[in-house]
Amino acid sequence: SLDINKFNDEFTLFLETQTAACRTARVLGDCYHWEKIAAPLMTIGNQYGAGWEPSGRMLLEKWCGIPGPAAPWLLTALAADLVCLGNDSLLTLFSSGEEHFISTVTSGNQNE
Repeated sequence: SLDINKFNDEFTLFLETQTAACRTARVLGDCYHWEKIAAPLMTIGNQYGAGWEPSGRMLLEKWCGIPGPAAPWLLTALAADLVCLGNDSLLTLFSSGEEHFISTVTSGNQNE
């Protein structure tokens, strides 16, 4: 899980080790609390070549209200469908209770 109190260090490590995350087209989060780290997310992402635009951040809570306990699963399914439909990869941010997670959803390639 991601320690929000050490977000800068942990997100930097994530981008250094998960280089596909730097090539994602947009960011999808489950709830508004992710807006608290929007500035470092964009700044650090930019340093690693991510081309995320502030207007490209999407939030599940904005579309369907406060997420419940199934939000991580709903967000993952939504991200998979969005990637499948648009063929653009996504950086996903989701939480379960007090735990926070970050992941990359890509369309994949059989030749990679």
